[in-house]
Amino acid sequence: MKQLPLKAVETFQPSLKSLKTALGENLTQYFADVNVKLEPCPDLNESPFRFPISNISKGAILDVGGPANLLPTPNKSKKYSLEQLLDLCNILHVPNEIIFGSCAGPFWEMGKNSEMVACKKSSSTESDSFLGYVDESSDGARFKCSSSNNFGLLGNFFVCSEEEESTILRIKAKTRLTNENFTNAIRNVISQNFPNQVVSLGGVFSVTGSQTNCHVMPDFSQEPLENDKMVQDWLNFYEFDESMTFASVLHSHDPGLNLRMEHSHGYNEERKQLGHYHYDLNPETVEYDGVFALATKVVRIDMP
Repeated sequence: MKQLPLKAVETFQPSLKSLKTALGENLTQYFADVNVKLEPCPDLNESPFRFPISNISKGAILDVGGPANLLPTPNKSKKYSLEQLLDLCNILHVPNEIIFGSCAGPFWEMGKNSEMVACKKSSSTESDSFLGYVDESSDGARFKCSSSNNFGLLGNFFVCSEEEESTILRIKAKTRLTNENFTNAIRNVISQNFPNQVVSLGGVFSVTGSQTNCHVMPDFSQEPLENDKMVQDWLNFYEFDESMTFASVLHSHDPGLNLRMEHSHGYNEERKQLGHYHYDLNPETVEYDGVFALATKVVRIDMP
């Protein structure tokens, strides 16, 4: 597989203590009950996360391809693999024991377009990933587990070591007060407290006590999607049940790399639901529980 063009940028590294203080004091603009701690990474295999990776630590973010590969028409030559990204990590000198994130599924394997929560350990030949797609005959959302290492078009990933005693940001928030969702609230606080600095986080968060509004991409449109309204009309939106787990990356600023500033895909394996996160639907009762680690580097790969 040919070498993908890339550009790497070092991010700003505030202390975890300063991030904890900023988030603890300022997320109260967005949520009535906020608790931010520095603590050893909990076992992410356990409730409320039930994620295929047990621990995360400081790492890097890989932003691959982008929406321009999907819109207005899909560029079906854009086929990628998680193994390819892990190999690039060796060149970039960033940890690569695990990779997880949000991407479009391998359309050439699925036979159609899909959403994907990708998750892979470098020690394994297969991934522990999940796919969400639309059954066009009913407009219903469908779900399947996947061992594929492939994805298409675009993806946003966190790579790191699976350290058992790493210190992470544990961000809990209840009762949403504004129209900002969980990840954008975090982004806003970091951007305001570290102005003009690129601070990037990757992690996992759960949503309980509320349904979640998510979209699932249907199969590729037969006509070019030329504007936002056409895109919104093409996407399928669903009110998924509570207790979802999301893989997420976010940035406070873009250092000129045309980054996807936030991207979160989530799933509930028991209820067979998966989609792209927009917001919770029950702000009075929603509870977020997030585990985030700093990215020391952002790598833009195969930018359209």
